[in-house]
Amino acid sequence: MDQSSVAAAGAALVASVGNMTTSATNKLQDVSRKVALARLLDDKSSTSTSTSTSSDKAVDGKENSSVNSTASRDLAGRKVLSESGNSNNNNNNTARGAGHTNHGDLEALRDLRNLSSIVSEVERRAAALREAIDAHRRDNEARRAMSDATRQQTAQLAATLSALPEHLPHAAEEVPAAREAAVMANAAADDDAAAAAAVSTVPPAPSGGGNRRAKAKAAEPAGGGRDAEPNVATGRTVMPKVVPVELVTVGELNGVPRSTRGRLTIEQVNAAVTDIQKAIERRHAFLSKPRKKMSEKQRGRLEELLGQEVPAHGGRPFIAEPDLRALPSFKKGEMTAKALIATLRNLKRLKGVRGAGMMTYVV
Repeated sequence: MDQSSVAAAGAALVASVGNMTTSATNKLQDVSRKVALARLLDDKSSTSTSTSTSSDKAVDGKENSSVNSTASRDLAGRKVLSESGNSNNNNNNTARGAGHTNHGDLEALRDLRNLSSIVSEVERRAAALREAIDAHRRDNEARRAMSDATRQQTAQLAATLSALPEHLPHAAEEVPAAREAAVMANAAADDDAAAAAAVSTVPPAPSGGGNRRAKAKAAEPAGGGRDAEPNVATGRTVMPKVVPVELVTVGELNGVPRSTRGRLTIEQVNAAVTDIQKAIERRHAFLSKPRKKMSEKQRGRLEELLGQEVPAHGGRPFIAEPDLRALPSFKKGEMTAKALIATLRNLKRLKGVRGAGMMTYVV
């Protein structure tokens, strides 16, 4: 039962109760008037009876004092007749008054019975209205509780969604093996084609001597030997394959001790992971450029980056601490930078390696 139906039922019940109350009041007034009329008739009948009796006694006394002894019998006979007539009249008046009284009492009892039935009906309808109001109140309480529960669940979902990273990490098994094999085959074919092109562009060695530098350059694959295998002639390290760094989940971040992560949020941690990934990709792209296309400044930077490599890196991509602290996510204060580095090391996203005069972090 909705609120509008309850309100309509209540209004109808109030109107009917008002009508029944008015009718009961009118009937009660009629009963009161009838009872008063019946009492008035009873009083009049008793008054007329006493008056007629006293007048008859006075007449009899006067007649007895004025008549002689010889006419006493006749007067006595007339007195008897007069008394019998008066008594008959009194009896008739009394019976008539009693009849009026009995009739008024019956009507009063009938009206009282009707009034009692009306009151019972009013009480029954009032009880029904109270029951409907209680049911409506219970429904409202249930709806309010359901609304509160829905509001709490919505707040929890909003908090969960806000804590989720923008890009969820993908598991290794999600990448099909055939697709990975095709990518590796294409990369190998590209390396072979680049090596063949480099060999074809090398001029032939002069007869009788031998140009060691030309031979070494001819033996070196495209890209300066950094993309394929180690080159003995140049001593250049093999460029490792760039592997995507997995983003941090809410559960992983909650597993880090509060003393380590401080007040870091999931957004700050994943922003740092994204910046590190971009820095690794830029480093890989720079080291993969052919040396002949670099300027003197770029060649100096290349030698600096190659000098940061140590055997402990194990051929994995890394980033030096100065380059790490130059990223946007690590420029928001010394405490924030330390907390980010400690958190990522705790989550196995970074591994600190000391060597070459500085601290480096392997991804």
